[in-house]
Amino acid sequence: MTSEVIDCDSTADLVLLASKEGLLSTRFLAIGTSAGCDDKEDAMDRRGVLKAAAFVVVSAGLSPMSSRVSAAERVSERRSPMSNANEAVVRLLKTWNERDAKRRRELVAQTFTEVGIYIDRVREGRGHDDIDAMIAKVQAQNPGYSVYLASGIDAHHDCVRFSWVSGGTAEAPLYYKGTDFAVIADDGRLKSVIGFTDATAAPVTQP
Repeated sequence: MTSEVIDCDSTADLVLLASKEGLLSTRFLAIGTSAGCDDKEDAMDRRGVLKAAAFVVVSAGLSPMSSRVSAAERVSERRSPMSNANEAVVRLLKTWNERDAKRRRELVAQTFTEVGIYIDRVREGRGHDDIDAMIAKVQAQNPGYSVYLASGIDAHHDCVRFSWVSGGTAEAPLYYKGTDFAVIADDGRLKSVIGFTDATAAPVTQP
């Protein structure tokens, strides 16, 4: 059994960088950059947050130390289930937040398999066209809202779980929080996403 060492200073820098790029919620940032790594009570929580944040940063190509590789190289490279899971979640969040119709449609195809599905309590999308239309409708009904990662990314086998938040700002006052469960195909895209809402339509008073 090997022990895992996390460089809190450098990884916290990655968390800050990801936050500046709008990929992480502010609550996620606060946990990930809390001072010190010797607080045993919160160490495991911070470890999961910092690792997930670092994966988000690297997947988005934000790390100043990471080198760009071609799409062909990325496809040919052997990827671990955890790598696939983090990249799939990053693409999913980008898809929900992309307002340009052409770019969003491209992201849907990169994120979901041709027969991929998305289902939550109030909406359902099957296949690229259906999922794209579903997201476009949500964006039109909720201008100013974006979706942010609010937890670590938990994965085993071909399954992944993560939490997200949306709203709670002056531009988007209603606060939403949820947890999604997904299944990843062999090519790294999503076969299915099942969404559950943990908190709905709660107005947040701005200071």
